[in-house]
Amino acid sequence: MDGDGEDDGTEKSEPQSRSPRIREYPVGAKGPFIVYFRKIAIPLKVLLISSELYSKFTSIKELKKINEFKVRVVLSKREEANEIVKMDRFEGVYRVYIPCEDVEVDGVIYDEVLTPEEVMQLGEGRFRNRALPSVPVLDCERLTMMNADKSNRVHSNALRITFAGTMIPDFVNVSNVFIPVRVYTPKVMLCSRCNMFGHTDKYCSNKVKCVKCGQDHESSKCPRNTNTCILCKGSHDSLTTCKAYQEVKKQVRNKLVARSKASCAELLKVVNDPFPTSNMFTPLENDCASGSFENDFQTQAHCSYRPPRKRKVNSVATNSKSTSSEQAEGFASSSKHFPPLQPTKDIPGFKKIDQPEVVVDSVSEILKSLCGLFGVNPTWCKLVESVAPVLSKIWEALKSLLPLLSPLLEFFRCRNGV
Repeated sequence: MDGDGEDDGTEKSEPQSRSPRIREYPVGAKGPFIVYFRKIAIPLKVLLISSELYSKFTSIKELKKINEFKVRVVLSKREEANEIVKMDRFEGVYRVYIPCEDVEVDGVIYDEVLTPEEVMQLGEGRFRNRALPSVPVLDCERLTMMNADKSNRVHSNALRITFAGTMIPDFVNVSNVFIPVRVYTPKVMLCSRCNMFGHTDKYCSNKVKCVKCGQDHESSKCPRNTNTCILCKGSHDSLTTCKAYQEVKKQVRNKLVARSKASCAELLKVVNDPFPTSNMFTPLENDCASGSFENDFQTQAHCSYRPPRKRKVNSVATNSKSTSSEQAEGFASSSKHFPPLQPTKDIPGFKKIDQPEVVVDSVSEILKSLCGLFGVNPTWCKLVESVAPVLSKIWEALKSLLPLLSPLLEFFRCRNGV
């Protein structure tokens, strides 16, 4: 029951005849940035790799040998991580790559007519939420499956699409045609040498273990006749019925879905708040466990908020009095040397407080203006000025008698029949 050799009845990707695609960290990716080295033909020379990398790159945080087949390099700069996978120095000697789960995600669509070339040229990933940006298509291939008699693999109606980023889109848009996308669950790696998950026999350094009894010998040389799986302790000859294998496959799928949801949540934060600011006038969140206003005073001991201390009124008043007296003394001393300036111009619309109010006699002013207008002798003008106050008082008395005279006048009018 090999994860690579024996078929489990699921769809597989076609062997790629074109050159492998180089993965890169996109702009805006969060570190740390990891690059792996795997051996192809010759063993990994860790000292040679270390000297080459440390002489050219300054953001290397860790260079660790995982096993005899793999070396991990951790960097803090995205540009340097992308530059390492493009170095000609290691091309053909080692496989240098960025892990796919950090930069891309795979989805599956079902269409018998659509070709992988059309999807790559015309397709893009789209979301139900129109606020989210579109996702470019990096790769596409037709999946294969076993025929009816399980003698050969044939093309299926499924297309595996690789999208940039770690968030699976809801649709793929090909020439304005929206096709639903589901998460692609890759085949779980199971080694046929040691029967452990996570790697294949090509990169296995463990001892040979029998799949039937778990002893250190090959499965073909096992003396037992019963076909018992060491993974699930069941009796079967295919991974499709192995409970342990299906459980690991389910865990892989759940991990991919959770990663896609987490990436979607992070992207929604950026889309909903494109210009984050530290505004001091934004509403404060309630630090208490209870959200009701009535319970604020009861839960005050559990809150981070503390009311400000009250000032001492007496001390403040005393200080203010002493301060005001000192200022008055200073002003008094300075006024001896700098007397107040007298205003040279009156401001229109304002009345001076220190001047008595001037009462203007309207009748005398009118008589004076008439005398000046008609050129009357100044002697007569003085006489008019002396008589004007008396005439003004008589006029005011007559004005006060008008309400009393109006009924009398009305009586005479009615009597005379006017």
